[in-house]
Amino acid sequence: MPKGQNSKNARKLARRLRQGRGTSVATPLSMGNDLMNFLSNTDKCIISMAKEYNFYPQDIMGFILRKNTITKFGLHNRGLVPVSEVICDDDDNIQGFLCQTWATSSPNACMVEFFFLKPEYRRKGIFTRYIEQIKKWDEVKTININTDTPEMIRALDKLGFKYQRKCDNGIELYFRWTK
Repeated sequence: MPKGQNSKNARKLARRLRQGRGTSVATPLSMGNDLMNFLSNTDKCIISMAKEYNFYPQDIMGFILRKNTITKFGLHNRGLVPVSEVICDDDDNIQGFLCQTWATSSPNACMVEFFFLKPEYRRKGIFTRYIEQIKKWDEVKTININTDTPEMIRALDKLGFKYQRKCDNGIELYFRWTK
Protein backbone atom coordinates (compact mmCIF):
# COMPACT_ATOMS: atom_id res chain seq x y z
CA MET A 1 0.00 0.00 0.00
CA PRO A 2 1.46 3.41 -0.94
CA LYS A 3 2.61 5.64 1.89
CA GLY A 4 -0.26 7.83 3.11
CA GLN A 5 -2.88 5.50 1.64
CA ASN A 6 -3.79 4.08 5.06
CA SER A 7 -4.53 7.53 6.54
CA LYS A 8 -6.42 8.48 3.38
CA ASN A 9 -8.60 5.37 3.78
CA ALA A 10 -9.14 6.17 7.46
CA ARG A 11 -10.33 9.70 6.59
CA LYS A 12 -12.68 8.28 3.96
CA LEU A 13 -14.08 5.80 6.49
CA ALA A 14 -14.53 8.55 9.11
CA ARG A 15 -16.41 10.72 6.61
CA ARG A 16 -18.71 7.82 5.72
CA LEU A 17 -19.29 6.98 9.38
CA ARG A 18 -20.25 10.59 10.14
CA GLN A 19 -22.63 10.64 7.17
CA GLY A 20 -24.18 7.32 8.18
CA ARG A 21 -23.33 5.77 4.81
CA GLY A 22 -22.55 2.09 4.54
CA THR A 23 -19.02 0.90 4.00
CA SER A 24 -17.16 -2.35 4.45
CA VAL A 25 -14.82 -2.53 7.43
CA ALA A 26 -12.48 -5.49 7.87
CA THR A 27 -12.55 -6.80 11.43
CA PRO A 28 -9.74 -9.08 12.58
CA LEU A 29 -11.81 -10.94 15.18
CA SER A 30 -12.90 -14.46 14.43
CA MET A 31 -16.65 -13.92 14.49
CA GLY A 32 -19.55 -15.29 12.50
CA ASN A 33 -20.82 -13.29 9.51
CA ASP A 34 -24.28 -12.97 11.08
CA LEU A 35 -22.83 -11.25 14.12
CA MET A 36 -20.66 -8.94 12.02
CA ASN A 37 -23.67 -7.96 9.88
CA PHE A 38 -25.51 -7.06 13.09
CA LEU A 39 -22.87 -4.45 14.01
CA SER A 40 -22.71 -0.91 12.67
CA ASN A 41 -19.68 0.27 10.72
CA THR A 42 -18.71 2.44 13.68
CA ASP A 43 -18.73 -0.59 15.98
CA LYS A 44 -16.71 -2.63 13.47
CA CYS A 45 -14.15 0.18 13.28
CA ILE A 46 -13.90 0.33 17.10
CA ILE A 47 -13.47 -3.44 17.41
CA SER A 48 -10.81 -3.42 14.69
CA MET A 49 -8.89 -0.61 16.42
CA ALA A 50 -9.13 -2.33 19.84
CA LYS A 51 -7.73 -5.51 18.33
CA GLU A 52 -4.99 -3.73 16.35
CA TYR A 53 -3.71 -1.88 19.44
CA ASN A 54 -4.49 -4.74 21.87
CA PHE A 55 -6.70 -2.39 23.91
CA TYR A 56 -9.05 -4.74 25.82
CA PRO A 57 -10.52 -6.24 22.60
CA GLN A 58 -12.73 -8.80 24.36
CA ASP A 59 -14.10 -6.22 26.82
CA ILE A 60 -14.77 -3.78 23.97
CA MET A 61 -16.61 -6.52 22.07
CA GLY A 62 -18.69 -7.29 25.17
CA PHE A 63 -19.60 -3.63 25.60
CA ILE A 64 -20.63 -3.28 21.95
CA LEU A 65 -22.75 -6.45 22.05
CA ARG A 66 -24.46 -5.22 25.23
CA LYS A 67 -25.07 -1.81 23.60
CA ASN A 68 -26.56 -3.39 20.50
CA THR A 69 -28.74 -5.75 22.52
CA ILE A 70 -30.16 -2.87 24.57
CA THR A 71 -30.75 -0.85 21.40
CA LYS A 72 -32.25 -3.70 19.36
CA PHE A 73 -34.68 -4.82 22.06
CA GLY A 74 -35.57 -1.32 23.36
CA LEU A 75 -34.28 -1.84 26.88
CA HIS A 76 -33.33 1.84 27.39
CA ASN A 77 -36.17 2.21 29.88
CA ARG A 78 -34.06 0.26 32.39
CA GLY A 79 -32.05 3.42 32.98
CA LEU A 80 -28.84 2.67 31.05
CA VAL A 81 -27.91 3.95 27.59
CA PRO A 82 -24.56 2.61 26.26
CA VAL A 83 -22.90 4.67 23.51
CA SER A 84 -19.81 3.98 21.36
CA GLU A 85 -18.25 6.61 19.12
CA VAL A 86 -15.23 7.07 16.87
CA ILE A 87 -13.15 10.15 17.72
CA CYS A 88 -12.07 12.15 14.65
CA ASP A 89 -10.34 15.46 14.05
CA ASP A 90 -11.61 18.20 11.74
CA ASP A 91 -9.97 16.48 8.75
CA ASP A 92 -11.77 13.19 9.53
CA ASN A 93 -8.62 11.44 10.74
CA ILE A 94 -9.68 8.69 13.14
CA GLN A 95 -7.91 9.42 16.43
CA GLY A 96 -9.49 6.77 18.65
CA PHE A 97 -12.79 5.78 20.21
CA LEU A 98 -14.82 5.91 23.38
CA CYS A 99 -17.41 3.69 24.97
CA GLN A 100 -19.59 5.14 27.70
CA THR A 101 -22.83 4.38 29.51
CA TRP A 102 -25.34 7.05 30.43
CA ALA A 103 -27.49 6.44 33.50
CA THR A 104 -30.84 8.18 33.07
CA SER A 105 -31.84 7.76 36.69
CA SER A 106 -31.40 10.64 39.10
CA PRO A 107 -28.78 12.00 39.31
CA ASN A 108 -27.82 11.61 35.67
CA ALA A 109 -24.40 10.05 35.40
CA CYS A 110 -21.92 9.19 32.67
CA MET A 111 -19.61 6.19 33.07
CA VAL A 112 -16.67 6.44 30.67
CA GLU A 113 -15.91 2.74 30.27
CA PHE A 114 -13.22 2.92 27.56
CA PHE A 115 -11.39 5.91 26.11
CA PHE A 116 -8.70 5.05 23.58
CA LEU A 117 -6.46 7.31 21.53
CA LYS A 118 -3.91 6.15 18.98
CA PRO A 119 -0.36 6.81 20.29
CA GLU A 120 0.25 9.71 17.90
CA TYR A 121 -2.80 11.58 19.30
CA ARG A 122 -2.02 11.20 23.00
CA ARG A 123 -0.95 14.09 25.25
CA LYS A 124 -2.63 16.65 22.99
CA GLY A 125 -5.55 17.55 25.28
CA ILE A 126 -8.21 15.48 23.47
CA PHE A 127 -9.38 13.65 26.62
CA THR A 128 -9.38 16.90 28.62
CA ARG A 129 -11.49 18.68 25.98
CA TYR A 130 -13.93 15.76 25.94
CA ILE A 131 -14.38 15.75 29.73
CA GLU A 132 -14.66 19.56 29.90
CA GLN A 133 -17.39 19.42 27.24
CA ILE A 134 -19.41 16.84 29.20
CA LYS A 135 -19.05 18.85 32.41
CA LYS A 136 -20.86 21.77 30.73
CA TRP A 137 -24.00 19.76 29.94
CA ASP A 138 -26.83 20.65 32.33
CA GLU A 139 -28.16 17.08 32.51
CA VAL A 140 -24.82 15.59 33.64
CA LYS A 141 -24.44 15.49 37.41
CA THR A 142 -21.59 12.96 37.77
CA ILE A 143 -18.89 11.41 35.60
CA ASN A 144 -17.33 8.09 36.66
CA ILE A 145 -14.11 6.52 35.35
CA ASN A 146 -12.08 3.44 36.31
CA THR A 147 -8.38 3.33 35.46
CA ASP A 148 -5.09 1.78 36.42
CA THR A 149 -2.70 3.93 34.37
CA PRO A 150 -0.63 6.65 36.06
CA GLU A 151 -1.13 9.05 33.12
CA MET A 152 -4.92 8.80 33.38
CA ILE A 153 -4.84 9.15 37.18
CA ARG A 154 -2.85 12.41 36.84
CA ALA A 155 -5.26 13.69 34.16
CA LEU A 156 -8.31 12.87 36.30
CA ASP A 157 -6.77 14.64 39.30
CA LYS A 158 -6.18 17.79 37.20
CA LEU A 159 -9.80 17.62 35.95
CA GLY A 160 -11.19 17.59 39.51
CA PHE A 161 -12.04 13.89 39.81
CA LYS A 162 -11.88 12.40 43.31
CA TYR A 163 -10.64 8.92 44.16
CA GLN A 164 -13.53 6.80 45.49
CA ARG A 165 -12.24 3.26 46.02
CA LYS A 166 -10.41 0.33 44.51
CA CYS A 167 -12.54 -1.55 41.95
CA ASP A 168 -13.81 -5.06 42.49
CA ASN A 169 -11.19 -6.42 40.05
CA GLY A 170 -8.50 -5.37 42.54
CA ILE A 171 -6.50 -3.55 39.85
CA GLU A 172 -8.33 -0.43 38.72
CA LEU A 173 -9.16 2.63 40.80
CA TYR A 174 -12.60 4.27 40.69
CA PHE A 175 -12.77 8.07 40.26
CA ARG A 176 -15.80 10.40 40.27
CA TRP A 177 -16.45 14.01 39.34
CA THR A 178 -19.61 15.57 40.76
CA LYS A 179 -21.20 18.86 39.74
